[in-house]
Amino acid sequence: MYKKLNAPGTPKKNKKHNKGGVMVLLVIITALLVGGIVYTWQQASVSSLNSKLSEIKNEAGGKISELEKEVEDLEKEVEVKEKEVEEVDLKAFYIPEANLSIEFPNKYTISKSLEEGRRGSFASYDFLGADSGLPNLMEIQFFSEGSIKICEAKAEENLCFMGDYPTSERYQGQRQAFAGGQDYEKYKLDDYAGTKYFSYTRRVVGDGGYIREYTTFISDTKIDIIVYIGEDNKDLIDSADWLLENFKFLEKQTNIFDVMTAEVGDEIVDMEIVSIAPFKESFSGISYENAEVKFSGQVNVIGEYHYNDIVASHCVYSLDEISDAKLPKIDEDTRTTSFCFINSSEVQRIFGPYEDGEIANVIIDSYTIISYPSAVANTVEFIELGL
Repeated sequence: MYKKLNAPGTPKKNKKHNKGGVMVLLVIITALLVGGIVYTWQQASVSSLNSKLSEIKNEAGGKISELEKEVEDLEKEVEVKEKEVEEVDLKAFYIPEANLSIEFPNKYTISKSLEEGRRGSFASYDFLGADSGLPNLMEIQFFSEGSIKICEAKAEENLCFMGDYPTSERYQGQRQAFAGGQDYEKYKLDDYAGTKYFSYTRRVVGDGGYIREYTTFISDTKIDIIVYIGEDNKDLIDSADWLLENFKFLEKQTNIFDVMTAEVGDEIVDMEIVSIAPFKESFSGISYENAEVKFSGQVNVIGEYHYNDIVASHCVYSLDEISDAKLPKIDEDTRTTSFCFINSSEVQRIFGPYEDGEIANVIIDSYTIISYPSAVANTVEFIELGL
């Protein structure tokens, strides 16, 4: 056998070198594959991270909006609380028809309504003062079951009231629900600084505005307070509710007192006893028939002006209902309230040519009750003409 020889000048094949080239190629291909995989993974990771970042941003944005809303609500709550703690100057006003006093912010003024039996009430009073920046407190009305029935009877022939007015059914239903601490239909029962009211927001007939109506009961007397809010929104309702927290009912007052137990310093309505004694000690001890009780405290009263020849003084008789309730009365004294002026000449100078029976509106002080079975008269000091 012959051994094959390479031609002269032909190099021999290097098998080891060929194997090394293949390995290099494989390494490059592997590197490319790994790099591609890593790149793809990195891109996927970045996309995922961007997606998560977007989610976090959206979630954070929602949280921020929620926090901003909470801050806004808290700021409003603080404003309400500041109003609550702000000292409010209050004044009292006596309602003789209901025999109680109400207390409300001093910036309001109050006067008796000219409309008799308004909405079926037995007494109604109007307020002014909305231009003071306070809520528009409009009126307060007092109802009994009887006054409501009178209104309903009128309604059978004519309109009792153009708009909403209480019915006997509502009166009975609200009174029972109030006693049981329950809501009544659309009227929600809430506590306003110690006084419970039904509250309800309703549209006013005609002008399209809204009012906030509050109802409470004192014994069998139903009391409605009307606040005009214009629009049905939370801020205006909160403002009206704040007003109700500064609206008080004072304990029922009476101008009747027992002269046998009364003492110096006792307060009867808005007057204070400064002296008390028998009118004539020789007649008897102190009694409703023999007493002289002097008071201090100025009060505005209205009545008919007359000249009394017996006591030679200018006097006021036939006081109106509100004025009569402002002056103390001895229990069992059945006389109609009247008085004469101790400074009669001053009254004559001020009043001038007043004729008997003319209306006198005066501010008085030092009211003195004189009770004796003879021709005597209560006396006062004239201070000035009334408002």
